[in-house]
Amino acid sequence: IGTAIILILVLVSYLFGRKIAKPLEMLKKATEKIGKGDFEYRIGLVRKDEFGNLDRAFNKMANQLQQTTTTIELLENEVTHRKQVEKDLKQSEAQLNTLLNATTDVAGLIEPNGIFIACNDALAKSLGRKNEELVGKSVFEFLSVEAAERRKGVLQEIATTQKPLQWEDEHAGRYFNNSVYPILDGSGNVK
Repeated sequence: IGTAIILILVLVSYLFGRKIAKPLEMLKKATEKIGKGDFEYRIGLVRKDEFGNLDRAFNKMANQLQQTTTTIELLENEVTHRKQVEKDLKQSEAQLNTLLNATTDVAGLIEPNGIFIACNDALAKSLGRKNEELVGKSVFEFLSVEAAERRKGVLQEIATTQKPLQWEDEHAGRYFNNSVYPILDGSGNVK
């Protein structure tokens, strides 16, 4: 009888050990896979004991890691894209400044409401300012009331007709031959 009890105890401990060892081995394998970056790997134990709870918690953690990694990748792609757009914008601004400064005449870009978008060195110098002091300011701030009213009328006419306009006028004892060309957006509206 003693031998039979010992054999039963050995058999029970062997089976009980396998019941514990197999899930632990699966958990170890899953941990190694996740550690190597395979966030799609799941354990797949279908049990209603502590190992089943551990399986569900581990798989939930793997899902969260996968989502976090995907989010980080999307953010990295967005940052890369924005850096490229910023680089392209700076290059475009440099080209615009080169084009504006290719002439010794005063030249600039203004919005229909008279706000400077860009100007060349000759325009800034004629107003006794630096380029960066003019961008974002209204062209009308630098004109007499009468000249400002005339220019507002011209800008309104250009916005309405969407055609270039040339005219001569006087400001501070100086005469100017002005040419204004509208820039149209994809819908044909003055920008």
